[in-house]
Amino acid sequence: MAKVFRTETLSLSDNIRLVSSEAGAFEITSAGGSILMSKASIESDISSLQTQRNADEGTTDSDVSSLQAVASSLLSIVESAINPTDDYSEPTFTDGILTSLTTWTSNEGTKVSSKTFTYTSGNLTSVVEKDGSDVTTLTKTLTYDGDGNLASITKDYA
Repeated sequence: MAKVFRTETLSLSDNIRLVSSEAGAFEITSAGGSILMSKASIESDISSLQTQRNADEGTTDSDVSSLQAVASSLLSIVESAINPTDDYSEPTFTDGILTSLTTWTSNEGTKVSSKTFTYTSGNLTSVVEKDGSDVTTLTKTLTYDGDGNLASITKDYA
């Protein structure tokens, strides 16, 4: 194959030309001079693909983190089913709605944890979880959209 120098044009066929206008740059053009492909367009395409790849990897990382959280929750549930404790829970209902849940150890009657549930217009709006000594508190606040669908859950540790 012939070597194309800095400002030469090589005719590849009657309709296609390889043009070199500066050192390290090239263009493949039609006989009419329209650029079909160039080093710059290839580099731009590669850069766009790299940007998209980075964005896709970020999404993948987020998806993997979400799946890991779900797997961890499921593992905890399975472990609880396989290794049950002797703890028991006492639910409290007001007008048929669960308003609190207290968990005790069966062997000593010691309080392990408690949860208090608050509702607004029939929707659960907060869950306050406390350890057995009421030292650590986790408050989960639930919000709903205009259609009554759960919109968000925020957690506040105290």
